[in-house]
Amino acid sequence: MVDTTIRQVRAYVVRGGGGDYHDQNRGHWIDDHIATPMAKYPAYRESRQKFGLNVLGTLVVEIEAANGVIGFAVSTGGEPGAWIVEQHLARFLEGASVADIERIWDQMYLSTLFSSTWLCGTCSANCGRSPYITSSEERFAMN
Repeated sequence: MVDTTIRQVRAYVVRGGGGDYHDQNRGHWIDDHIATPMAKYPAYRESRQKFGLNVLGTLVVEIEAANGVIGFAVSTGGEPGAWIVEQHLARFLEGASVADIERIWDQMYLSTLFSSTWLCGTCSANCGRSPYITSSEERFAMN
């Protein structure tokens, strides 16, 4: 039987493109006149970067199983997100079975509800569910 227990959670920050589609060079279409909540202020209509949407950087989360298989997720969040993943959310992942997705997601989400920022909820949502990994059974069937 393959051990699908989560051994370790690691978080990294990268800059310039990547999963943070807001962190692009000036002139990129994503930074153009796209509606945002900040568009109601004339000073911030021209560019999403004008109100700091690109300052955090791309958050890459790696989750390594006991059998050595590594899965990953990419999102925004930068250094604050990496700290939250490694110092807070990892406790709900490490030692758990990769198949226990609903419980892990629920614990991470509920443990961040009392946060005063949107960042915690974003990190827990992205750590528990990745568009790059379809299911724990498919991921470990290859080994």
